[in-house]
Amino acid sequence: MSPIQTLIGFSGFRDGFLFGLVLTAGVLAFGAVLARFRRRSQAPLGLTGPAWVLASLVTLGGWLGYAGADVLPHQLVWGLVVLFVAGELAERTPNPKIIGMVLGLPGAILVGYARELPGPSWSRWLVIGVAVVGGPLAADLDRRCARLGLGPVLWLIAVAGLYWTVPDTERVRPLIGAAVPLAFTGWPARLSRMGAGGISAAVALFAWVAAIEGRGRPGSIVGAVASLGLFLVEPIGRVLAKGRVAAISRSMRLGAFECVVVGAQFLLVGYASRVAGFAETGGTAFLLLLPAIPVAIAIGGLVRVSKRLRPRSTPTTRHRRQ
Repeated sequence: MSPIQTLIGFSGFRDGFLFGLVLTAGVLAFGAVLARFRRRSQAPLGLTGPAWVLASLVTLGGWLGYAGADVLPHQLVWGLVVLFVAGELAERTPNPKIIGMVLGLPGAILVGYARELPGPSWSRWLVIGVAVVGGPLAADLDRRCARLGLGPVLWLIAVAGLYWTVPDTERVRPLIGAAVPLAFTGWPARLSRMGAGGISAAVALFAWVAAIEGRGRPGSIVGAVASLGLFLVEPIGRVLAKGRVAAISRSMRLGAFECVVVGAQFLLVGYASRVAGFAETGGTAFLLLLPAIPVAIAIGGLVRVSKRLRPRSTPTTRHRRQ
């Protein structure tokens, strides 16, 4: 059987997919209705991130009658709620990245200490660090990709990287199952994005699952976290390359640019998951990532997403202009 057939055969994936499909229908319906009453210049609401976190928790924890893969500690759930609120509050401030890191620290600590992680001792601090720093960085990219609908698609690629990296996948299957249908709320529908609060909570849950499922090969924890790809490096590359290197987005048609961004995410996730993630120890995995970090940041700087980018007309936008 192919890896895809094997994945589909697991009940955890099917449960996550079915509940994610229900939430996808709700997000698309709500987004379509809301789009008729909002100005064309307004970005889609951040509904996909909270929907993914909810679908993941419901199917991962066995809520609503699902065959759960884990008993989720209450501290984890409350930590994700705190991170969601922190992300939403930070988005409404002049400096959402820095303020988001400060506001998200309590939630990150709750997630990191939700349970005694079975892997190496440093994995707890990696979870906390990724939740604090990675959430606001990911929210920054999702905010700029809002009108292109790429945030949910890039998130699906990141979760797929998590699945292909860690040696144990029982807890990952519901996550990737939920991410598959929800990716369509971003592209091609362009009716929803991950959202600052949603993706802040999603990054923390992503790192927490990676720390547990990567316990059999500690290097996979580092590789899995690095599978967030552009969500971590594009904001950094954009800041470092600003005014120095012409962005690809300035010289390409929008459709081609979208393909370049998705291709860059595949490239970064592929290296992190299949090269660095296959190292036995965390130190070796980090050493393998060292030469890739400046390359990744350079890629982030080249594909940096401009707020001026707008998608081509869709039936929904054409209807609103008439």
